[in-house]
Amino acid sequence: MPAPVPSLADGAAKLASVVECFEASERFLARTVRLLGEVIGSGVCEAVEGLPLDTFLTNVCRLIGSDRATLLTSADVLRDMPQLITLFEAGEVSWGQVRNICLQAAKLSRADRATLDGR
Repeated sequence: MPAPVPSLADGAAKLASVVECFEASERFLARTVRLLGEVIGSGVCEAVEGLPLDTFLTNVCRLIGSDRATLLTSADVLRDMPQLITLFEAGEVSWGQVRNICLQAAKLSRADRATLDGR
């Protein structure tokens, strides 16, 4: 049985909620990536949880390999790109844009990342 068609007013409200939810998810992703960048490689997760950060994200956050790798790569790269993470947190760039930039920038040196971030 097909779902009932919402009225235009109800449909418009649902679409507005979709946008609101998406914007909230982007803000949470930006915060998550920033926090991961602050603890990645520090040994904090191993000391507190008794697990490497990668395993912690797998077991506690239930992330699959590709999602986990993308988050960790982005968190690591964004430590060298403060302007990009600031734009992401402000909603000026999307997670998709950040993810693509970070996957390419992961191949660059820290100095080259800083140059890229300045542009």
